[in-house]
Amino acid sequence: MRLLLPTLLLLAAPLCAQAPSAAPSRSSGTEEAQAAELYETGKYPQAISLYENLLARFPRSPELHYNLGNCYFKNGKLAPAILHYQQAYHLNPRDADARFNLEFALKRAGETLVPEGVPQPLHRLWTSLSLGELRGAFLFVYWVLALWLAIFLWRPQLPGLRRSLSRQTLAGLGVLGIFLGLWWGIRKHQPQPHGVIAEADATVHSGPRKNFPASFTLPEGRRVQILDPRNGWLEIGVPQEGLKGWIPQEKVLRIP
Repeated sequence: MRLLLPTLLLLAAPLCAQAPSAAPSRSSGTEEAQAAELYETGKYPQAISLYENLLARFPRSPELHYNLGNCYFKNGKLAPAILHYQQAYHLNPRDADARFNLEFALKRAGETLVPEGVPQPLHRLWTSLSLGELRGAFLFVYWVLALWLAIFLWRPQLPGLRRSLSRQTLAGLGVLGIFLGLWWGIRKHQPQPHGVIAEADATVHSGPRKNFPASFTLPEGRRVQILDPRNGWLEIGVPQEGLKGWIPQEKVLRIP
């Protein structure tokens, strides 16, 4: 069951069908209904507890991540809300609700989902498939191409027209495979957030100890890359600003 944030902006977000995922089983339906009822009655901590238990069993359910993000957001916890919206969006990037709520929450943290200068429609198209879906599509085309090539080479006696069609099919599969491979490879190596700042005005130091000078501060909910863990500290990067620094690991919620 999907929860809706009762705000004008979030109600205006369009609905989008969910991609196949590790959805909760029928036996968990009662718990989902209980969690949804707790959310609707404003009992957010209790709803959070139930959704966390469900996610422990179904960690790849985008709907559970989305609902838990809503609970945290309504409970005033921006960082875990962004973490779970990010997970929902990562698992199902075509979910318009998850994308909208992630964008809405990121603005609270002074960040945007779409990089500056990139048109919204282009970004939506570029991220329309998850990395898992791109990998699966590439491997499927690869094996179909290999099978077709084997048939083409082992059956040289094919009639002229069918052989011509086979050549065209091989060429088309080859182009499609190259396209999917490049799309998957580029997406895979693009900088991805590894964590979310867990407290307001978190101080980032120039080295992995508190006696190092403060370099800058980050607001709660800001997504960061984790570059190097060391003795209870994390070297983090903020790609949009080109910043790097060190922060105690307890001040960062790691994105699984």
